[in-house]
Amino acid sequence: MAYARTQLNATLLPDGKVLVTGGTSSSGWNDATLAVLPAEMWDPATQSFSTMASMQVPRLYHSEAILLPDGRVIAAGTGRAAPVNGTDEPNAQIYSPPYLFQADGSPAVRPTITSVSATSVTYGQQFSVATPDAANISGVTWIRLSATTHSFNENQRINRLGFTRTAGALTVTAPSTSALCPPGHYLLFILKGGVPSIARVMQIQ
Repeated sequence: MAYARTQLNATLLPDGKVLVTGGTSSSGWNDATLAVLPAEMWDPATQSFSTMASMQVPRLYHSEAILLPDGRVIAAGTGRAAPVNGTDEPNAQIYSPPYLFQADGSPAVRPTITSVSATSVTYGQQFSVATPDAANISGVTWIRLSATTHSFNENQRINRLGFTRTAGALTVTAPSTSALCPPGHYLLFILKGGVPSIARVMQIQ
């Protein structure tokens, strides 16, 4: 990363990239003196970080960052107790990743999930995702719902799901084992050229 950080949050995104937000470069515990405001994005394809937009306030200890079903990330909190050389931040900001925009800054055209044949599936089960964009879907992922505390999202997990295209739908295969995909609830995304749909919540058990 471009910035040394402790007490950062790292959030998995639908396209497999990781958004890093908040934290501090200070050597002391929960010290906002050198709080890091710019976000950074890890791209597994290039094995590199890029510096992104900056937050307006520090996010340190007791902050969180959570992926929303629309592909944005909400970053909130800091405090209880307030950081050294800082204040409690009982507020939130929402980050919109680059995949939500075209090159000219206008909104990206997103693929649409019309319906899902099952909201709860078992391991290895196939299910249908109705979408008018079936012919152009480049990927299907799901990310486990967040559970974040103390700069750690212990629930995060992403799976790239196998799928085949049919007229107006995708036939998607759930992961084969809990070793790859712990049971629980996930945000299901379909992607077209790297642009994610609004997610549907699904359960695997």
